[in-house]
Amino acid sequence: MGDEVLVAISGLINSEFRKGESLYRLGGDEFGTVIINCNEKTGLEIAHRCNESVSSFNFNSLGIMEKVQISIGISCTQSGNKADLDNLSWQAESPVFQAKRPSEQSVVAYQPEMAASSRSLFSNWIYSAVFKAIETGEGIKIHYQPIVELSNNTINYYESLVRIQHKDEIIPPSHIFLIISARNLDMEMDQAIVKVILDDLEKQRIPTGTGVSINLSGPSVSSTDLINWLQPLRKYLKQYKLVFEVTETALISQMSKATDNLNKLKSMGFLIALDDFGSGYSSLRYLGSMPVDIVKFDIITDKRFGKSQTRQTHS
Repeated sequence: MGDEVLVAISGLINSEFRKGESLYRLGGDEFGTVIINCNEKTGLEIAHRCNESVSSFNFNSLGIMEKVQISIGISCTQSGNKADLDNLSWQAESPVFQAKRPSEQSVVAYQPEMAASSRSLFSNWIYSAVFKAIETGEGIKIHYQPIVELSNNTINYYESLVRIQHKDEIIPPSHIFLIISARNLDMEMDQAIVKVILDDLEKQRIPTGTGVSINLSGPSVSSTDLINWLQPLRKYLKQYKLVFEVTETALISQMSKATDNLNKLKSMGFLIALDDFGSGYSSLRYLGSMPVDIVKFDIITDKRFGKSQTRQTHS
């Protein structure tokens, strides 16, 4: 039933967009869109149309008797500056939280005075825990999700998924990487995660004969120092399959340097996985030029589980 509600809401919102505009699922019940050539006034008009469309829909047909509401946050920039574009995400997050409050409007646009509160969306202990994890590795917990070979039901390798633990609290990725992105600490976080995985490999917490995949951010994969800080992993290549996962958008942003780094990693014996293929700008011609061993398609909806299921293929 929850899946049907999400499908209905996304369809209603998409129907109010202008030609060429689409809604994208960020995760769970969170959605976003990017509208080009649109000022704040027009953005508010579109948002109010979307809100009205959802409010007037009869969800009783789906078995929902309660009122269904959405909360919309808007951020706008007239600048093409990368820093301004990067800020749009957290600047939209703040008015969303405000829109969720009782007695508030369902549609709220970001204002400069929200900056202080938006930086405080999370408690101070969450910020402190994330920064300490980057600096010392303390609290970083890696959940190793098995990637299974369907033909014989054996574990091919494990995908490393990061969490941060502070006392009895677990900080989820959605919180961790919002903070990381806002503070431009992507590469530092990647390095901290690699250190924890190195320790797990050294202590054989990952079964020999399998392997592990490690996600690399855009700043990391295009860094001139990438090969140096990944060198310690080389000694485990005889016992493990080691895979580096990058998204197609990370590759496109710094194509030349990223390709050079990935070719060097392949020559050292590492495998390269392209994650979320099809979610960005790539084409088959683009794919053919990249040094990629594994392609992960994250575009298949499995209605049994109400979420996207990753399918991957090896080249």
